[in-house]
Amino acid sequence: NLADILFVESMQNYVFFYTESDKMVTLIPMKNLFDWLPEKEFLSLHRSYIVTKSKACSRQSGYNWQT
Repeated sequence: NLADILFVESMQNYVFFYTESDKMVTLIPMKNLFDWLPEKEFLSLHRSYIVTKSKACSRQSGYNWQT
């Protein structure tokens, strides 16, 4: 369920989905996730990380968020 995702991490050819209670791994290119995840709900912080906007704790002043 998309609502359960806290953040997504890419490591080589694997993508890890983190929830409050679990960590799931799949073999999917990170670039495909950008097309699949709703842009209104998720934010790319780095080429290896995507976070759920509603679950982000804080924003560092002066940091340029990538959408």
